[in-house]
Amino acid sequence: TVQDIADLHPNFVMASGDLVIDARDSSPQEILAIYKLINESMQPIINDGVPFYPLIGNHDVVGVFNKSVDANESGYGKGMFQRIFNQKTTYYSFDKGGYHFVALDPNSYELWNVTTKSSAYQVDKKQMQWLKEDLNSTDRPVIVFLHEPTIDLLNGGELLSVLRAHDTKMIFSGHWHVNDLLNSSGIPEQVTTAVSGAWWTGADSTKTPGGYLVVVPHGSEVDTFYRNTGQIKQINICDPAEPLVKDVLNVRAQIWTKEPLEDVWICIDKGPNHAMNVSWQGLWYEAVSSVDIKNLSIGYHQADVIAADHDSCFSASFSFKLTNETVLPINEILLHPETYLGRHPKIKGYVDGKEDLSRIEVGMQPLIRDETGEIPFVQGECNLLPGVENKTQWLVSGQLQRYDLNDFSSVFLIYGDGSCPEKAGA
Repeated sequence: TVQDIADLHPNFVMASGDLVIDARDSSPQEILAIYKLINESMQPIINDGVPFYPLIGNHDVVGVFNKSVDANESGYGKGMFQRIFNQKTTYYSFDKGGYHFVALDPNSYELWNVTTKSSAYQVDKKQMQWLKEDLNSTDRPVIVFLHEPTIDLLNGGELLSVLRAHDTKMIFSGHWHVNDLLNSSGIPEQVTTAVSGAWWTGADSTKTPGGYLVVVPHGSEVDTFYRNTGQIKQINICDPAEPLVKDVLNVRAQIWTKEPLEDVWICIDKGPNHAMNVSWQGLWYEAVSSVDIKNLSIGYHQADVIAADHDSCFSASFSFKLTNETVLPINEILLHPETYLGRHPKIKGYVDGKEDLSRIEVGMQPLIRDETGEIPFVQGECNLLPGVENKTQWLVSGQLQRYDLNDFSSVFLIYGDGSCPEKAGA
C-alpha cells in the first residue's frame, strides 16, 4: 500500500491517526519498536521526496490505560509520538498548492478514565486559541485533518464555528473505520476508513475494505477517490447516494484503471445494458447515466456497473428500492443490510430506554422503537432526544452501521452524522 501511494507521486501524505494497534495499554518501552516500524514503513514515500505528515489518534497515546505505567516515564502520553515523528506539538499547519492545511489533535487524555478505559475528545483551550490565530494569519482556503470526527468532540460545535468563520473547504477525519460524508454545520466532512479496514467490526462482507483516500483539491472543490488496498481496478458507486429511488435512477461511478477505458454500462436485474457517459478526471474516470425505471416493480432491485478496459471487464453492484417512501420501518432496514449498510435511512419511532454502547466508545445512547423493531441511535452533539422512555414520535436519520464485537452479535445502529432528530409532524 505504501508503495502504491508513492507511485502516485502525491504532493504530500497525511496519516490521520491510529498508526499503532493500541499504545494506551502499553508502556513506552513496549511500544517503541512498533513506533519505529511505522516510521520505517513510510520510507518508500520519504525516499521519493514526498512530505509525510503524521496525525495522532486515540490509539497512539501511550500508557494512559495502564495503571502500572509511570506518567513521568519518557514517551508517556503523546511523548512517544512526538519523539518518533519529531514534532514539537501534535497539532500544526502548513501551506501547499494554494491551500492552508491544518492538523488538529482532539485527544485530550486527561478526560480519559483508566479504570473504565473510556475516552472523550475535545480540542483543548490552548489548541483552540492557536487555531484561531493560525486561521487569522492566512487568506488561503482551508482544509482540516483530525482523527476523531467533529461530531464526536465535546466542543465540536465551537470548533465548527471557528472553521466556518474562514474559508474551510473540507474536513477529513477517521476513527470510525467506515466511509461517510457528513454535513458538519455546512462544511463537508469526509470520514475515511483505515488501511486496516473495518476488521474490528467482525466478519461482515459488507464492511468497507482497507484502503486510503486520494484527495484532489481544485479551486472551491475537493474531489476524492477511495482506493481499496491491493486492488488494481476498482469501481466506486457515488450515486445514488441513498437507496430509496423513484422514477429515474441517476448513477455516477468512479473508475480506477491503468488501462485505457473502452466502455462502461449499467444493467438492472440482469436486464438490458444502458451505456454510461465517461469522462477522464485526471487520475480516474467518471461515468454517469440516467435510467428510466418507472416500468420496474415497486421493491428491491440490483444494479451492476460494468467497465471494460484494454484487457478485461470488471464490475461493482449496488441495490436500491423503487418506492415513494421516505421513511422506513426499522425491521425492513435490518432485513436488507446489503441495501442500507453505509447508507442513511430515515426512521420514525419513540425513545424506548437506552443501549450501552461503551464498547464502541459512545456510551449510553437512545434506543429507537417502532411497531416493527428497535435500533440504537447515536445522536452525537445534537443531544435532542429525551434521556428516558418517551412516546413522542421522532424522525431520525444517520448512517446504518454494524458491529460484531466479541459478545456483541451483529449489533446494528444508526449513527446520527450531522442531521439532528426532528419531532414527527413538527
